[in-house]
Amino acid sequence: MSKTGGSGEKQDLSRSMEQVLGGEQKDFKEVDSSLVLLMQRHGGACLMLPKYHCECNPIELVWGRAKDWTRKNCKYSLECLRKNVPLSFRPEKDRQAVSVVQGYCKKGYIHALMYRETRVQGPEGKKTYKKYKSHRRPTPKEWRP
Repeated sequence: MSKTGGSGEKQDLSRSMEQVLGGEQKDFKEVDSSLVLLMQRHGGACLMLPKYHCECNPIELVWGRAKDWTRKNCKYSLECLRKNVPLSFRPEKDRQAVSVVQGYCKKGYIHALMYRETRVQGPEGKKTYKKYKSHRRPTPKEWRP
């Protein structure tokens, strides 16, 4: 057994997230989650984002910016936190401006698109993302490293 609690075998990093989570199984792919079914029943829409990929989730980026603004503008007393946490979500230039949130949505979209096309993760994924978000995008043939 390894220090991480595994069997000591090296993981196959070339496998995609869907393969690891059982997404290749036909019956697994065809079943909607209970949250999606509940939202559809009540006439809503549900966007399911990949687990453990916070770079694809604009909500995580908004939370990060709110925490950063609060950290810079608070003395960490309970009273100060109660006052500043709601202020950190205001749509002002130094906080959560509409253009900033739109940028987060675009970043999440590019990450999801890049992951779907290349299946690259880790340090190699950072290099691919930098190349992929450029205005000089590679052709689909060049997406795979």
